[in-house]
Order: sequence, then structure tokens, then C-alpha cells
Amino acid sequence: MFFLKKKNTSPQKIPNSLVISVGNLSVGGTGKTPFVIYLSNLIAQLDNTIQITILSRGYGGKNSKQGMKVENDSNPIFSGDEPLLIKKSLENANVIIGVNRLASYQKYANTNTGKNVILLDDGFQHFAIERNLDIVLVDSIRLLGNGFTIPLGTLREKHTALKRARIVVFTKSEQANPNEIEKITAKFLAVNPSLQIYHSYYETRSLLNLLGDSLDIIQVSGQKVFTFSGIASPETFVNSIKKMNPALLGFQRFKDHYSYSENDILKILKTASEYDLVVCTEKDYVKIKDYKIESNLAKKIYYLKISLCLKKEDEFLDYLRGMLKITS
Repeated sequence: MFFLKKKNTSPQKIPNSLVISVGNLSVGGTGKTPFVIYLSNLIAQLDNTIQITILSRGYGGKNSKQGMKVENDSNPIFSGDEPLLIKKSLENANVIIGVNRLASYQKYANTNTGKNVILLDDGFQHFAIERNLDIVLVDSIRLLGNGFTIPLGTLREKHTALKRARIVVFTKSEQANPNEIEKITAKFLAVNPSLQIYHSYYETRSLLNLLGDSLDIIQVSGQKVFTFSGIASPETFVNSIKKMNPALLGFQRFKDHYSYSENDILKILKTASEYDLVVCTEKDYVKIKDYKIESNLAKKIYYLKISLCLKKEDEFLDYLRGMLKITS
């Protein structure tokens, strides 16, 4: 009933702004944060005078209810881990959190008199703000799960909701089953023949430790690696490490958005005392980077630096140019 009530809300238009929603049909990690960062960089690449603002609920952040503007030095306990990661990746963008995204935007946004682009992070089921474009991400591994909505399955909405969307991006396509993707693509197009379909994948760039030292992925081969993460779908992260051919791979999983204490990290290091490297995701890193850990231990903890890549990026850029009314 709550979802129906939200769906029947009349959306409000934010003046002088292009609004793009990045969302999904299911619960769990489809890769929205990396895609929002990627999309923001593309928009800035097309026109660096555009003011980009990311509006996020700030899930897991203590200030989610009252709202806040996220800064580089914000505490993830208050901002949430994903908004802080976005801000650290996009220094020139406004990142604002709040359950009431419209009110938070009106309170905290620094809009300019020129072009403004607002990205609604996890916005497909957020109906309070009118948008110009809906981009829906689908995990290429899990797809639609068992096809049922919550609580019987993992879907927030059935795939018929894609009538509202313009673009679907299959994420983590490097691990996809091509036959399954082909079948589900046909299913999506039957609902909305005008959908544009894209596929994204991750490239691992390097590993960086808490002291700022880098490690080439080639150097992981033959090492004993212990991994930990507090993300919704850690399979892609673990598979990325497996591809580096470690001699031994250990793993400890925490719940999504887990707030680590210094004691947690010390316990992890104790568990991994016989391992050569301890590796986490960048989302985990932003929550532990300021902890005072002895340098001989801190140098052992690395995070995986990944980049999202999009197939047919030129075609996607052309579409964005049209949305932004930019001529190349």
C-alpha cells in the first residue's frame, strides 16, 4: 500500500534542470553507484560548465531523515557510504542526501544560472520528482531473480514497469549468460519496444592500500588473499579477485552498508594474519580509511579500484548530447 501511495504522488518539476533517474527493478546491488559516477563523468566530459547534483536517499546514514550536503570530509556514519564514495569520486558535483529529496535539494543545492543536471540515485521508484529520463540497471547475473516481487522474491516491481523507462543497462555483463540476456531482452522489448539496451562491465585498474601505495593486479597472482566486504552482492568483487589467480582466497561477508568499527578491522587483520593481502571494495574503504591503524598493518589492507565501461559508449554519448542539447 505504501508503494502504491508513493506511485500515485504527483511529481514536482525542478525548474531549469534536466533530471535523470538511475534505478532498478530489484533490491540489492546492481551497480548504481559506479554507474552514477560514470554518468556524471560523461556529462562533465560533454560540457564542464554543467552543474551536476546527485540526490540520494542516503540509506544507512544517520542524517538521511533530516538531509545533508555531503562533503569530501563527511563522516559516512551520517552521510551513508555510497553518497560519500560518489562525492569523493566527483569533487565538482553536489551530493545531497535526504528521504525527502526535493526538500533536501531546495535546502542544500548550489544551482547556477546556466545548465543544471540532477541525477536521482536509486530513483526509479521515487515518484516525487519529475524526470526527463529513466535509466534502469539490471544485474546480468541475477536478472529478475525468481520473477516475484517482495516478499516472495527480490523485485520491487514487475518488469512491466519498464514502460516508464527509456534505457536499460545490463550491468556486470562480463559475467553474463548470453542466451539468458537475449531471452530477457526480448521480454523487455515486448513491454516497451522503444527501450534502448546497453551493456556495462567492470575493469579492475589496480589495488591501493590505506597508505596510498598501489599494487598492480599482476602482483596478486600466487599471493594469499583475504577479502571482506559489506555490499549487497559481493560475488562480482570476489570473482574479480579470483581472476588474479591468488594462491589462497579467504572471505568474510558483512551486511550491506555495514558500519565498521576499528575493532572490526583489527579482528579482520587477526583472522587474516597468515594472508599476504587483505582486500576490500572502495565502498568499504571510505568507511575505514581514517582509522588509526599501525602502518605495518595498514599497508596490508588494499581496496580494489575499478572502472565501469559501457559498450556502445559513442551511441550513448550521442543520446546524452541530444538530452543536453549539446552539439559536438
